[in-house]
Amino acid sequence: KYFAVIDDSGKLLPHFVAVNNTLARDPSVVCKGHERVLRARLEDARFFFKEDRKRPLQQMAEKLKSVLFQAKLGTSYQKMERFQELASFMAQKVKPDLVEMVRRCAYLCKVDLVSEMVQEFPTLQGVMGRVYARLSGEDKTVARAIEEHYLPRYSGDALPREDTGALVGMADRLDTIVGCFAIGMVPTGAADPYALRRHTLAIINILLEKGYDLDLEELIRRSLDLLKGCAERPEEIVTEEVVNFFRTRMHHLLMDRGYAHDMVEAVLSVHINRIPQAFRWVETMELWRTRPEFSALATSFKRIGNIIKDQPFTAKVDQNLFQAPEENALWEHYQRVAENVESELVRANYERVLSEIFSLKGPIDAFFDAVMIMDKDESIRQNRINLLHEMTKTFRKVADFSRLEGKG
Repeated sequence: KYFAVIDDSGKLLPHFVAVNNTLARDPSVVCKGHERVLRARLEDARFFFKEDRKRPLQQMAEKLKSVLFQAKLGTSYQKMERFQELASFMAQKVKPDLVEMVRRCAYLCKVDLVSEMVQEFPTLQGVMGRVYARLSGEDKTVARAIEEHYLPRYSGDALPREDTGALVGMADRLDTIVGCFAIGMVPTGAADPYALRRHTLAIINILLEKGYDLDLEELIRRSLDLLKGCAERPEEIVTEEVVNFFRTRMHHLLMDRGYAHDMVEAVLSVHINRIPQAFRWVETMELWRTRPEFSALATSFKRIGNIIKDQPFTAKVDQNLFQAPEENALWEHYQRVAENVESELVRANYERVLSEIFSLKGPIDAFFDAVMIMDKDESIRQNRINLLHEMTKTFRKVADFSRLEGKG
């Protein structure tokens, strides 16, 4: 119920505002009472601050060895060692010049948890880490990152401004998520004691904001490597479950932003591993959906998927087995499209990728009009199925079109 007061320049003033829920008969008595209470709290804070300053950061970090994070996942110090390596792994991928900063920030970012100040005033977690780091001569980037690695703390909160805090924060959260799944502490509808849903959304929002080109499955597997000795469940199962957990959170996020359910499903079924790219695919596909040819072509893609669903891919397409000119025309056009799609994907030119794929509409329509897929001749039938399988490989670099409702 106490509020600090600052001047026009943001400088803290020696005044405060207090709120009472009853009308005071003598405001001067109430003011003195508030001053007495607040002064005592500030004296406590000054005492704790002075006590904390007597201990070097290294000593505070060592104290984390006696703080239990989770019975099966070890101490806070062991957790720090894991996410320090994971954050370094991420930095090497996207910000190699920051690796040392990231490692230092990860080492120090939890030291204020054992400080007298934070134990008495928990809301200062991160803030005191920054303050103590700067007073100890740490780089200002590291100090800011210690505070920023907690961001976002809740839905709608600010995101880390700098990469060091962003990378450390993601690594810390991912270690918690993967660790909990690895020991079977999977969130349910009624229980999520380690706030894994919030941590997952925080990672997604940071990835979308920063645009980091990080492979989610690769990060999960790296995290599991660091959890060796703690994990109780098979790596493949944990990896799949965590990826699906991210997919569900990403799906909710995109739906909240107004994107169509089936479009989100179609894209996330093939693109969740690189979250910023997945978002761009949904964005681009949604724009293309307004075009008149989209619905018809999506229907053709779904038809292809239904035909090959229970049919195996056995061999490369053999042009010598083509019977109709429409088969040759589709195959030759597709080969050009496939080559162009690969080159445009490297450039991340998603509009051009869709333009190339949608150029197949005419040849596909002609193919279905002229050709009976399930020919009596087994070799001809299988060759046509192989052709459809080949095309589906390229389609799935964009989305799983079978999940679209086909509405323009």
